[in-house]
Amino acid sequence: MISLEPVYHWTDQKIRVHVFCCFLALMLLLLLKRKLKLQRADIKLSLERIIEELSDVQLSVIKFYDVDKRLCLLNDMNEEQKAMFELLDLMRYKKLVSTKLH
Repeated sequence: MISLEPVYHWTDQKIRVHVFCCFLALMLLLLLKRKLKLQRADIKLSLERIIEELSDVQLSVIKFYDVDKRLCLLNDMNEEQKAMFELLDLMRYKKLVSTKLH
């Protein structure tokens, strides 16, 4: 059984969509945790901690208008963030941003 916070929707369809989105988000987070657990036994973080750690990772894209170039910068990460970033193969998104924006 999953409890829900107050839902600020008034029609049945909007309530169903809201519940579906919440359930989908929960499933994706649980899959994320499972993937990290299966790939590396020493990452034993709670779901909340995983979200917190990954949400602190930032990719900045700087566009230079005068030379028509872009620079992608990834912020400094702690060891847990680096491990998760590597296990989840998130560096491919940095490459995607770099190539797509040029």
